[in-house]
Amino acid sequence: MKQKSIGVMQPGNPRYYRKTWTKTTPNTMPRKDYSPSALLSIVVFLMGGLLASSAQAEWIALGRDENFRLYVDQKSLQRNGDLVRVFQLMDFVTAQWADERTVVGSIRTLVEYDCVQPRSRTIALDAYSEQMGDGRRVASEQLADPEWGAVTLGSASERIRQLVCGK
Repeated sequence: MKQKSIGVMQPGNPRYYRKTWTKTTPNTMPRKDYSPSALLSIVVFLMGGLLASSAQAEWIALGRDENFRLYVDQKSLQRNGDLVRVFQLMDFVTAQWADERTVVGSIRTLVEYDCVQPRSRTIALDAYSEQMGDGRRVASEQLADPEWGAVTLGSASERIRQLVCGK
C-alpha cells in the first residue's frame, strides 16, 4: 500500500496548522520604535522609582503615650567615630495646630548622639501636615550650632541612644 504524500500547505500536515496560526493571528499590539535616548530616559526613570522606594524610611516603634508615638529609622544611622546621627519621628495622635492656619501631624528630627557621654543634640527638624512624615512640609529648620543636652536616665532619648550606640 502506497502512502499518499501530503504537501506542506495541505490541511493534513501538522506544520500547516502552525504556519496558518502564526500567519492568520493578527498582531494585537502595535509596535512603536523608540530612539536609544528615549529608551535610556525610560530606564533611568524606572530605576529612579526603584531607588526612591528602597530608600524610604523603615520606622521602628519605640513607644507611645496619650499625645504621640515615637519612631526611629535604623536605616538612617550615620556613624562618625563615637557620634551617631539618626532620624526620629514624633507622630502625633491628634493634629497639633502651630497657628490658626497650620496643622502639624508629625515631626521628623535628625538627632546626634554621643556614644561615650550621655548627651544628644538636634541637628535639623521637619514638620509635616500628616502623620508618619507624610503630607506637606509645613516647617523646616537646620540648626547652625546646636548645643548638647544631657540624656536623662529612663527617658526615650536614653532608649534611642542605647539602640543606636549598641549599649
